[in-house]
Amino acid sequence: MSEHRKFVRIPFRRPVSYDSIREVPVEGGSQMVKGGCLGCDVSKGGLRSTINRFVPLNTSLLLNFSIDPQHSIELEGKVVWVQKVPNGENYQIGMQFVDSDINFEAQTALDKFLKKE
Repeated sequence: MSEHRKFVRIPFRRPVSYDSIREVPVEGGSQMVKGGCLGCDVSKGGLRSTINRFVPLNTSLLLNFSIDPQHSIELEGKVVWVQKVPNGENYQIGMQFVDSDINFEAQTALDKFLKKE
């Protein structure tokens, strides 16, 4: 079975910090979500990571990660899938980078990084 992905993924085992852009529904109300996770792979269109908490679908997150020792980037992403890791407390999440003027410069830097890898 072949995959029909829009963008090629590359391994990306690096720390990623995140902040929710809006409050996220949680049991008994809503709250801002903030923390860190570990990247698994990245493409021009998004990032897959392992995270230690459930984050609902369609949550908008501001992601910050280093693409080289001197350069970190900040991108807005939206959670498009969530999957519990079997026999563990962690989740895998897939985030799609949002097309926006705010993301343009960071996406250009990410694209240059991906072409080098």
